[in-house]
Amino acid sequence: MGKKIQFKMGFSFIGLILFALVMIPNIVWVFVPSSNDPLRIESTTPVIDIFQTIFQVLMIASLILLINKKEKKLSIRTPFLIASIICLIIYYINWVLYYSGTVNLTVLALLTIPPCLSFTFLSIDRKNWFACGLSIIFFMLHLTHFLLNHVVK
Repeated sequence: MGKKIQFKMGFSFIGLILFALVMIPNIVWVFVPSSNDPLRIESTTPVIDIFQTIFQVLMIASLILLINKKEKKLSIRTPFLIASIICLIIYYINWVLYYSGTVNLTVLALLTIPPCLSFTFLSIDRKNWFACGLSIIFFMLHLTHFLLNHVVK
């Protein structure tokens, strides 16, 4: 016989917090343009962008609303949660660099990669395999968008 489903609908406060923390700089960016702002270029990958948005919504929904029945109690000492926090810190540092005028491919890459890894690491920590799979797909699409819009021109 098959395995019993280990997931239930619920609410992950830590998933919501991570999503909010990743979105705060994006919300600031929408309303406060940087002096050197290559993130505002017109995208050359509209189809990828549509799929990226779809998978981002699915990833966030699953991270916040799907709970593994066997997940352990939240602990700040787990390696994947620590990795998620480190990625978030790297992300914030690069937003500061971006707004201070240091804009190069490294900074742009570090505005792309760490938040995706942060979602993936949190998904692994919470044993939320649906969110993990969706975050990996979102990461690949987001990275492809970055590469095609900022590296390969």
